[in-house]
Amino acid sequence: MAINFDKYTNSVKEIINDAIKIATSMQHTSTNPEHILEAMITSKDSIIPSLIASANSSVSIIREKLQ
Repeated sequence: MAINFDKYTNSVKEIINDAIKIATSMQHTSTNPEHILEAMITSKDSIIPSLIASANSSVSIIREKLQ
């Protein structure tokens, strides 16, 4: 299924592209929610790390679980 990138913001486009790069670097043949989460956590403009912190969790723990 092809993604119509015209419907998304530039930030979302970057996260999707980063998720695809992460999946490829891990030699995975598909991009899954775990790859998208990893991309969201590592994105420079993402609010996800602060949301994780406000939930009394840790980005490093989540990244460890994603590996």
